[in-house]
Amino acid sequence: MFSIDTLMSTYCIFVENNIDKAKSYYYEAALANAYVYERIRPDIFNVMADILLPILSDNEGLIKRYLGYSPAPEMEKAERIFVYLTKAVQNVEVEDIESLEIQIDEISRRSKSPLGKHFIDTIDIFNGFLEKNEHKIFLGINAFQKKMQRHQIGLMKDYMGVEATGLAKLAWRKGFEIDFKNKFIPQALLPIKELEHYESFDFFKEPE
Repeated sequence: MFSIDTLMSTYCIFVENNIDKAKSYYYEAALANAYVYERIRPDIFNVMADILLPILSDNEGLIKRYLGYSPAPEMEKAERIFVYLTKAVQNVEVEDIESLEIQIDEISRRSKSPLGKHFIDTIDIFNGFLEKNEHKIFLGINAFQKKMQRHQIGLMKDYMGVEATGLAKLAWRKGFEIDFKNKFIPQALLPIKELEHYESFDFFKEPE
């Protein structure tokens, strides 16, 4: 997930103040992950952030492409929390309420583990989506950012909560145009506006 593209996105947001350029870098990061997933078959379900990269890019084709991904059998069998977090994001995007309820239950089951405790606030976030409760989404995402910020990589700790910002943008995609009043969630990135052109990689077919 954390590549030169995601770092450059942060630079574009906070230094260059260029949101469109930041979206282009998120697109490149997400497209590279898509290539690896489709051609080499490791898994985007190892971390939460990977499913959020196309959402940060606003590229509808790539977002749709990621909705078709599923965890590898060994990941399903291991039942790691990231499988359910990723599925929950997919469920919110397509408004699959029944499946979202299942993911919330699975996340709750794992929220007391050493790893799972870092993601306990996502229960409120996803319940907020389920209940269409804007205030619960606001509180949940801000609490999640605060807990996760020290786990950001390198300089990201001082600038941005990538997962929290991705979830905030997901909220905007679902009609909750929230001002999170949080310096680690760049508000200027949240409005949904697909770029007219995304620079793709020559080695991978661009999503239709």
